[in-house]
Amino acid sequence: MIYYPDNDDGDALRRVAGDGADVSQPMEIECSIDGPDVGRACSLAERIAPLGYIPGIFEDDETGSVSIC
Repeated sequence: MIYYPDNDDGDALRRVAGDGADVSQPMEIECSIDGPDVGRACSLAERIAPLGYIPGIFEDDETGSVSIC
């Protein structure tokens, strides 16, 4: 039996397992980080790339929001 913490992370893991994923195996998880502007998003992307992440920066033309994915 897999233990899930009693918090938001545990709730998310339970949903992933409930959707059929084998959470006992490694998996790739996508996430995004909202940035205040493109310059700071680029700076953060440069800092996380050496940790094994492959960051992409996306700017929404309509809203001007910036995300690192």
